[in-house]
Amino acid sequence: MNNSVVPMILFLGCALTLASCGPAKDYQAYRDQAGQGEQIFDRHFDLCYQMAYQKIKPIEGSSGAGQRLNWKREEFQRCMLDHNWVLK
Repeated sequence: MNNSVVPMILFLGCALTLASCGPAKDYQAYRDQAGQGEQIFDRHFDLCYQMAYQKIKPIEGSSGAGQRLNWKREEFQRCMLDHNWVLK
């Protein structure tokens, strides 16, 4: 194999792995239990994202960034679940 191809393959593999770690932001990633539709999903997604951000924002002190990120994700998922959106 050519020496320039190996780093490119490693870079693409790492990029794809990291891209898959983000939150599911599309309608297809959630199960629509109440039959609400994509427009309602967008509203609920924005609402839950803002609520999670506002609740975690005031936390200061010794909490690490990773711990705050986990709290934000849990708060977001709890809000989506309250609106009948379950991650597939």
